[in-house]
Amino acid sequence: MNLSQCDDTELIEMYGRLDPSRAPALSSQVKDMLIKRGFIIPEGNIGSEREILPSREKLQKLIGVKTPITTKVFFGDVPGVLGWLQPARNDFNLVGDGTLEADGVYLRIIGPRSGIPLAIRKKKFQKSIQLDWRRIVDVENQGNALRIGYQVPGDPDVGINLWFPDHTVAAQIADVLPKTRTQQFEPQLGIEMEFQEQLLRHPPKSAATLTLLVANVLVFIGAALGGAGWFIPNPAIEIAAGSNVGPLTTHGEWWRLITALFVHFGIIHLLFNMWALSAFGALSERLLGITSFVFIYFVSGIAANLASITLRPSIDAAGASGAIFGILGALLAVYWRNKRTLPFTVVRSEGTAVFMFASFALLGGFLYTGIDNAAHLGGLLTGLLLGFTLSNAKRYPVTNMQNRLPALKTLLVATAVLACGFWGALHASAAHQAATTQHADKSD
Repeated sequence: MNLSQCDDTELIEMYGRLDPSRAPALSSQVKDMLIKRGFIIPEGNIGSEREILPSREKLQKLIGVKTPITTKVFFGDVPGVLGWLQPARNDFNLVGDGTLEADGVYLRIIGPRSGIPLAIRKKKFQKSIQLDWRRIVDVENQGNALRIGYQVPGDPDVGINLWFPDHTVAAQIADVLPKTRTQQFEPQLGIEMEFQEQLLRHPPKSAATLTLLVANVLVFIGAALGGAGWFIPNPAIEIAAGSNVGPLTTHGEWWRLITALFVHFGIIHLLFNMWALSAFGALSERLLGITSFVFIYFVSGIAANLASITLRPSIDAAGASGAIFGILGALLAVYWRNKRTLPFTVVRSEGTAVFMFASFALLGGFLYTGIDNAAHLGGLLTGLLLGFTLSNAKRYPVTNMQNRLPALKTLLVATAVLACGFWGALHASAAHQAATTQHADKSD
């Protein structure tokens, strides 16, 4: 093996993989080559990749200074009471404040993991990542912000946004990082900065999301204490609590279309839906505005329950998943119409949560009679339609029901969707009742 043809990073990685007891000669050769190239390897640490450090002279050659560039850095965060439940806005799952070190061979970043309450993650659950200098691409700098792309085989869109104490530090880091541009490069940092500024104008109070969470939990506790069951539901109590029973709903108890959104069949059903509402709700509320968010939630939920009755007239169903699918549909519509002004990282960061929610919800629809995929699909389609009519195709954010024209469009679409839903439910109920009566007559 000709070690002189290997670059610095390849030699360091090779050194870290070698077992000196099995390949002492090769380990010694790699060590000597690294020392020759200006790296410091402490005695007694053969085979330890992280102990290899550039010398002062090597650092001067690589990054223009004789010590590693070390600075505080901010990875972005999702503020608000529910912020810690939402995914990070980068592909390394980092949030909050951390540190960065650059030495021309690796970019080392340490920070808190997302998904952990702030009070805990400050002391524990720190995550350390080491980025290979050669794979850093598509670096952008604007003010005190930096966007770094990272080449990962099979995933061309990996990246992270970083905010530094001031623009001087950001410019220093940007100046020493690789200048490679990939073919698929499109500027993202400007969009990210504008997005952050827009979000700051909408305080992260999540009042509607929190109210819905509390209401769902209180209804469940009340029903469970009344005999509905904590894990295995009691149908009679669930019906009394307001579940969507097709024959009852279509024969005058239309209020069940709303109450069913707060009834859940067991604590697992509740926790899963409330996790999804937490994950999507806070961001959606800020993007859509509280009025539009609540409007989409309830219209999608009612449409979802009507879809259930239309396809299964005798159904007894409940849960908030139809309404949550509506919020998810609206988010997809907002991104579709605002691709140039809404960062892809926002959608990408929600990808895992969306996949988990959709997969388990659809699976539950196949496995449990009270969870209906017709409701999921009905809620999703309704949310898509409402999201398209509410969103502004030219600029983020979505109009907050303040512009009369979008509000009128949305009301017309909502009215048409619900009218079709009511007609379908009534028609299906009448057909089911006629078939049941006919079957009873034949039996007599």
